[in-house]
Amino acid sequence: MYVYEGFGGLYRSRLGPRLLHETERRRRTAAAVELPASATKLCLAVQWNALLRRRCRAGQWAETLALFRRMAAGGGGRRRRSPEPDRFTLSIVLKACGELCNLREGRSLHGYLLRRPQEELRRDLFVGAALVEMYSRCGEMGGAAAVFNAYPSPDVALWTAVISAVSFFSLVLREKKHLNPNPRTLVSLIAAVTQIGAPLAGKSAHCYSLRRAFLSDLPLSNSVLNMYSKLGNADYVVRFFAAMAGKDVISWSCVLGFYARHGRTAAALELYQRMTAAGFRPNSVTVIGALQACAAAAELPEGRKLHGEILRRGLELQAAVATALIDMYMKCSCSGEAELVFSGMPTRDVVTWSAMVGGYSQSGLPDMAMEVFRRMMMEGTKPDAVAMAKLLSSCSQSGLLRQALCLHGFLLRRGFHRRRFVVAALIDLYSKCGAVELAVGVFTAMREKDAVVWSAMIAGFGINGLPGDALRLFREMIRSSAAVPGGATFASLLSACSHSGLLREGKEIFEEMEVIHGVAPAGEHVAAMVDLLGRAGELPEALEADRRRSIDGGAAAEVGELAARKLSELGADDMAGPYLPLLQVFAANGRWEQVGMVRKTVEDRLLRKIPGRSSIEVAGGIHWFAAGDQNHQEIERTQLILRGLGAAMKEGGGSVDDDAAGSTVLTKKSLHSLDDLIRFTAKISNGF
Repeated sequence: MYVYEGFGGLYRSRLGPRLLHETERRRRTAAAVELPASATKLCLAVQWNALLRRRCRAGQWAETLALFRRMAAGGGGRRRRSPEPDRFTLSIVLKACGELCNLREGRSLHGYLLRRPQEELRRDLFVGAALVEMYSRCGEMGGAAAVFNAYPSPDVALWTAVISAVSFFSLVLREKKHLNPNPRTLVSLIAAVTQIGAPLAGKSAHCYSLRRAFLSDLPLSNSVLNMYSKLGNADYVVRFFAAMAGKDVISWSCVLGFYARHGRTAAALELYQRMTAAGFRPNSVTVIGALQACAAAAELPEGRKLHGEILRRGLELQAAVATALIDMYMKCSCSGEAELVFSGMPTRDVVTWSAMVGGYSQSGLPDMAMEVFRRMMMEGTKPDAVAMAKLLSSCSQSGLLRQALCLHGFLLRRGFHRRRFVVAALIDLYSKCGAVELAVGVFTAMREKDAVVWSAMIAGFGINGLPGDALRLFREMIRSSAAVPGGATFASLLSACSHSGLLREGKEIFEEMEVIHGVAPAGEHVAAMVDLLGRAGELPEALEADRRRSIDGGAAAEVGELAARKLSELGADDMAGPYLPLLQVFAANGRWEQVGMVRKTVEDRLLRKIPGRSSIEVAGGIHWFAAGDQNHQEIERTQLILRGLGAAMKEGGGSVDDDAAGSTVLTKKSLHSLDDLIRFTAKISNGF
C-alpha cells in the first residue's frame, strides 16, 4: 500500500498529515484512500480534511462527497473508528453540496450539525457562512435566510455570504444564467431579501416576476406584498395591494399588520371591516394585527368588539391571540380584564408572562410586575431576555438599589448580561437608582455596544445631572462610529441640556440631529426644545424656529395654538406628556391666554398623563406614594410641614414658585398660597 504500509506508527506524530499531502501531490490518491487498519484507528479529522481539501480545490465535487461518505463510514473497515467532522470538514463538504446543487445531502449535514451536542459548533459563524452559501447555491434562499437569522451576532464572513447569496440570485434574474427560477424559487429569494433588508434585490425579483407573468401565483404575490410591508414602503404596499388580481386572508392580514406597525390605526381598523364585509374569515394573524391597532390607539370599544369575535370564532385558546388581547387591555388601562384573559388561558408561555409584566410596567405598577414575575418563576416558566428587559424597565420606576443589585446577579447567573437590550435596561435601572458608577461599570463591560446601549448611558448621565458627561459620551459615540444615533439618543441629550440650562449645546444638538444625522424631529424633541428655550427666556425664538421648520406654513399667529398643533403634527396627540413643558413655559412667562389654549387642546383630545408614582426605602420597608394622593394616614401632617417650610422661605426673603401650568383658574391671583401650589402641582401630575 505505497508508503503507508508498515508505517502506522507514524500517525502518532506530525508525519502522518505530511505523508498524506505528499501522496496526494504525487497523484496516488487511489491507494492513499485505502488506509491500513493500524493507521485508520489513529487517523484524525485533520488528516481527512487534507484529503477532502485536495479534492475540493481540484473541483472534484462528487469525489469530495464520496470521500466524506467513506470518512463517515469509518474509512472502509468494519472495526475502524470514524473521526468526528470538525468545522473545516463541514465547510468543505457543504461547499461541494452547493456546487453540485445536492440539497438533500446539504440538509442532512445541517440536521447532523443541529443534533450535535457541541453547542460551539452550532454557533460557529464559519460553518454558518458555509450553510448560507450551500442553500443559496441550491436555490433555497429561505433556508439561507433562516440560517442567517439563527446567528444573533453575524460577523463579516457571514454577512458576506448572505449578501453574495442575494447578489448571485439577482444576477441570475437579470442575466438569465443557467438557473431558471420558478415562482417557488422566487418566494424563497424574496423571503431572504425581506429578512436581511435588501430592497434593490427585492425589486429585481419583483420586476422579473412581472416579465415572466408569475404574479398570478398568489403565494408569490403575497411574498412581494410582505416584502414591501416589512421594508416600510407604504406607497408600494398600497399600490401593489390594490393591483392584486386575487387576494386571500394572508394578503389582507399583511396590509393590516403594516398599518398597525406604522401607527395608522384608523386605516388598520377600517381595512379589517372591509375584509370582513368582503366575506373573508379572519385568522389569528388578522385579529392580532387588529388588536395591535386597538392597543396603539387605546380603542377600548373596538378592542372589546374584537374580543367578542375572537370568542365566537374560537381563537381565544391560541396563545398568540390571548397575548395580543392582554396587551390591548393593558394599553387601554384595563388591567383587570387583562388578568381575566390571562387566568383563562389553559397554558401560558414566556411570551404571555412577558406581556403581563410589560403591561403592569406601562401602567406604572412595578410592584404588580414583580409579583407576576415571581408567579412565573414559581410555575416553572424560565424567563427569556425580553421578559428580563421588561422587568428591569418596570423596576426602574421604583428606583430601589437593593432590588437592582439582586436582578443584576440573576442576569449574570442566567447569562442575560450578554444581550444588548437587556444591558441597556440594566443601565437605565442603575441610573434611575442614582448609582451612576454601577451603570458606567455595566456600560464599560459591554464589548459590543449598539445605539440602544449608548443611548441608555447618555440618558443615565442626563437624569443624574451630568450633562457634560452625556455630551462627551455622545461625541465619543460619533467619533468611534460605534453606532448610529437615533431619536431616543437625541431626546436624552436635549432633556439633559434642558434640565441643566445648556442653551447653546441644546441648539447645536437640535440642528445637528436633522442636518447631519438625518433624524426627523418628533414630538418629544420639539417639547424638549420648547422647554429649553422657555427656561432660558427665549420662547419667541423657539416659536420662530418652529415656524421656519413648520410643516404647515400657514400656521395661526396665536402662540399656544401654533405650538400645540405642531406637537400634534409630530406625533404627540396620544399623550399629554409633551404638552406639560409647554404649559410650564407659558405660565412662567405670564402668557395665560396661551396656557388656556394649550390646556383646551389637551382637554378636547381627552389626553392624559400616567400619574407619577414614587417609592422610598426606609428601615428595610418600601413605601409607595402617588402624585395628588390624599389617602395617606399622615397627609395632613405632611401638608402642614410643607406650609411651614413655605412660610419660612418667605420670611427669609425667598419666594415660592407660582407656576400655574395646571391651574383651573388661569389668573395669577389664584396662586398666592402654597395650598394652591400643592393642589395645582398634583393636578398636573395626574393629567388634570
